[in-house]
Amino acid sequence: MIRRIAVANGRTFLLGPTTSASWHETAYLLGNEAGNVLVASDFEGSVAYADAAELVRLGYGTIDREGIFSDARLAKAIFNWDATKEIEGLSDLLSPFRMRRGLDVGCGYGRLFVPMLANGFMLDGLDESGALLSSLAREIDRSDCALFEGAMESFRSPGRYGFAYAAMNSMRYIETEVGVHQHLRSMAINVEPGGLYAFQITIAPDPEIGYRRSWQFPWSGSAHEIQWTQTAYCHVRQLIIETVTIRRIADGRLVHSEKQAQRFYSASYLRDLIALHSGDWGLTACFDSSFFPVTPSDHIAGNYWFVLRRL
Repeated sequence: MIRRIAVANGRTFLLGPTTSASWHETAYLLGNEAGNVLVASDFEGSVAYADAAELVRLGYGTIDREGIFSDARLAKAIFNWDATKEIEGLSDLLSPFRMRRGLDVGCGYGRLFVPMLANGFMLDGLDESGALLSSLAREIDRSDCALFEGAMESFRSPGRYGFAYAAMNSMRYIETEVGVHQHLRSMAINVEPGGLYAFQITIAPDPEIGYRRSWQFPWSGSAHEIQWTQTAYCHVRQLIIETVTIRRIADGRLVHSEKQAQRFYSASYLRDLIALHSGDWGLTACFDSSFFPVTPSDHIAGNYWFVLRRL
């Protein structure tokens, strides 16, 4: 099955979760809900970069290492939110573990990592983006922090951590149910008995196809708007497909487009998931985005922090 196509400049075109592809001697035939498109290639099976960029614009996939999470300056501009409540809430929650080393899962460019260090916590960081980790490395004292580039489903450092946390829906980027179970097992290996794992995740009663989120941010001297639109839902894999676009506000010019896939989580799915790992984890608390305690009933919807204790 074709999931990657070589690009002539050395990069790779990654097919979106709903895109299929077949090879026809001198071209690729790509198809998804939007329709079919034929893309010419050279004799080695590579497509031109301009053709790959057009496929991104049309929503057939992404170019490896060119997403918003592979450019630290762009990611910082987009997600320059006020993190005060998150930092205060996490600091209070994890204060009993201040003398133990922790792991920031999906640490990225250090949105929470840097202020949590400033609050006196000892941390290591894990992320799949080498570009974001390189940016973070330039901002911290590496003598007491380790940064790991790798997948959150398979990271192993047995018993090294007294706590761990994952913000900004990091767990939703694990695209398979097998991967989610692997991640919880991995964290059970990494966190010592009695330790905590807190993760932030968006809960909804149903996937809302067509739902849009947008906000403005400054970039390269101009105001831009980013928009996230849920364009499809795969019931079999429980995946929400989102189109992410960035436009310059002054003239509406499209400057970036990519597809992202995130798993859909309901409150009942999470409860069942945690119950399947009851030998390793127990649910001890649930907080809303302001870190007020809530009961994770089937009726909650929004952004929540779930806190697990390692048994």
